[in-house]
Amino acid sequence: MFQDGDDIFLTQNRFSQEPDEPDEDICSLFGLPVPDELEDIQPADFQLLDQDDVFSLIGNGISNLDLESAEIDDDLAAWAEQIETQHPPVAIAATVTGQENSNKRIKRIVSDDKIKRIAVKSTADNTKKKMRWAINVFRKWQLERNELAKRDELISCIQPDLEEMTKDELCYSLSRFICEVIKENGEDYPGQTYEILINIQMHFEQQGKCYKFLNDDVFLQVKNTLDYTMKQRASAGLGIHKKKAETILVEEEELLWQRGILGDSSPARLVDTIVYLIGLHFALRAGKEHRNLRMKNSQITLLERNGETCLRYSEDISKSTQGGLRTRRIKQKQVYAYEDRTNPERCIVRLYKKYIDHW
Repeated sequence: MFQDGDDIFLTQNRFSQEPDEPDEDICSLFGLPVPDELEDIQPADFQLLDQDDVFSLIGNGISNLDLESAEIDDDLAAWAEQIETQHPPVAIAATVTGQENSNKRIKRIVSDDKIKRIAVKSTADNTKKKMRWAINVFRKWQLERNELAKRDELISCIQPDLEEMTKDELCYSLSRFICEVIKENGEDYPGQTYEILINIQMHFEQQGKCYKFLNDDVFLQVKNTLDYTMKQRASAGLGIHKKKAETILVEEEELLWQRGILGDSSPARLVDTIVYLIGLHFALRAGKEHRNLRMKNSQITLLERNGETCLRYSEDISKSTQGGLRTRRIKQKQVYAYEDRTNPERCIVRLYKKYIDHW
């Protein structure tokens, strides 16, 4: 095989100290005869590969090494083939067997319809109502416009259904919708025109179509039309005064107590008083936040703090904190209401104790 003076190229993938048994060579590892030409070669300063390493290099049925394409001589290829013959490939057994091991990372398979329902449920109920209202307004406008188009050839007919419109058709239709739509009583919409457009956009998002009416250049005409319309209506005084809840004055609250509207003289009156005081002390801003209060695992806890009896309200979800991605960084509030010993008849702690005692 080898002649004196021939260069020997040894491929190493690991360097270490001289082996403990320098006389052992790779041929003896596999029970092969030592060629006469190799007997006089002195041990080199490298560590011999073990059996597994050799298999990975010369191929054991799972190696990526291709002997035919490797740059080796015929004698080395024959030698490798002899080793492969004596040591056939080892089958790799499956590590995961049985139904009990096949779904360790899967709770349950979710269908496409389920994903769509989850997307709908992630939207607040009030937002879904506004979306339905906006879609109904658009469709009523579309029907009336198409009826007019039948009698006047100068009026274009808008035939496609809203969900089936292309971007160009949407741009054409929404631009005219913004300018033409009015309330059923004949009055113009104030700044709500903007709200209608945004709710239509959110409706498309739930349908899997991410349209941006105010940012996408395709809808530039829609943006300009809306901007002009809002300026015109603002100059006419529309939408300047916004509807909002009015504040209950201290004098008005005093009258409620004096006239017995608030108090604990009857079960119904006690419930009304608890609803009012909880909203007042813990800043519950919407009816749904009151309805979300529960007795089991309650958000309201009776405890002692700094030597005083108090109620602690721990917010979980609220009107502005729904617990989703948008509010994950918002710290949920904790509010304390302390016992009023100077005026026990109006003390929220005493009244709350009385309420839960009769629950």
